[in-house]
Amino acid sequence: MKNALMMAVIFVAGAELASAQDTYRDPYPYTSYYNEQWTGHSNLFMGFKNLDKDDWGTLDRQIEIAWLNDFRAKDWPVSMAIDFRIAFSGDTEDFGGTDIELDATTIELNIGVRKIFMEKTKIRPFVGAGLSLQRASASFEFGSASASESGVGIGYWMDAGVYIAMSRGFMLGLELSYSQAEVDMDGTDVQAGGFQVGFSLGGHF
Repeated sequence: MKNALMMAVIFVAGAELASAQDTYRDPYPYTSYYNEQWTGHSNLFMGFKNLDKDDWGTLDRQIEIAWLNDFRAKDWPVSMAIDFRIAFSGDTEDFGGTDIELDATTIELNIGVRKIFMEKTKIRPFVGAGLSLQRASASFEFGSASASESGVGIGYWMDAGVYIAMSRGFMLGLELSYSQAEVDMDGTDVQAGGFQVGFSLGGHF
């Protein structure tokens, strides 16, 4: 509920800002068939992912990078969304004078739809949702010993945010997202998804 409320706040704020903007007209319109018929965004995302602390302990706060994409034919009401995310965390714990190195990685392939509003303004709010294929892995090294576990699961994702047009094709973005998928790691169900927030840089066509 908290995640959904935060997404709603971001979306409403973006819509309010967009309503105050003058229409953004590209002074150098593309003329190719591709851009006359299709539109979309491709962005590099950088931010953070929070995992379930009960499952991941001190590895619950991850650094995340992602490649976020959406595209549609200009007569479609919504865009197709294909996002790839990878997040990682690490920690060191002392055990009897010997360091234990802990690492965790989560990977998401998210496919679904994304709706971009007010596409002719500089500030363009969006929301999205779909299916998420996720993989989680964890490993430790203790002296000369090491071990690792991994698992794969299917769940869902949803996001909300805003694109900000800086020039003809250059966009800044802010995104708040949430994903959920349980994976089996050594016989235990672990939550691989989580709450994600960050900014993006990319292009618009």
